[in-house]
Amino acid sequence: MPLQTAWGLQRAGVRIEATVNNAIRIVLENTQIKLKDDFLIVNESEVTIRNRLNVSSQSLRKPENISLDEIAIGVVRTISASFGATFEEIVSAISRMLGYKSTSAVLRSRIKNSIEILEKNKTVVLYDNLIKLADLH
Repeated sequence: MPLQTAWGLQRAGVRIEATVNNAIRIVLENTQIKLKDDFLIVNESEVTIRNRLNVSSQSLRKPENISLDEIAIGVVRTISASFGATFEEIVSAISRMLGYKSTSAVLRSRIKNSIEILEKNKTVVLYDNLIKLADLH
C-alpha cells in the first residue's frame, strides 16, 4: 500500500517517500521482518484474520490492502469448521470475518487468489464442487 494511501492522503512528497522506502530497506536488512507480497511481516509471527468493520481509515478496508495470508487463514478456518465448503460459501464467510456486508469484485478476486495458492501448496483440494483440506480428503 502506498504510504500516502495508508494515511488517507492523495500524495506524498518525493523526500518523504524516499525516506520511508529507505527505512523499510534498513528494517528488512537488519531485523526479523520480511516483505511478502507488498506486506511487511514479522518472521515467525502468527497471521490472524482481522475484522475491519470499525476501522477509522478507509484505506484499511480496501481489499487490496489485505494480505493473501490473512485471507488464507480464514479460508482454512471456514473449511475446517464444516469439513469443506463451496467457493461461494467461502467468499461469504471470509467477507463476514473481515467485516464486509457485501463482497466487491476485488475482494472476491483476492479470496480466489488465496484459494488458488492454497491449492498450489496442496493445503486444499477441490472435490465434487467442495473445497476441502487436503489432509482430510
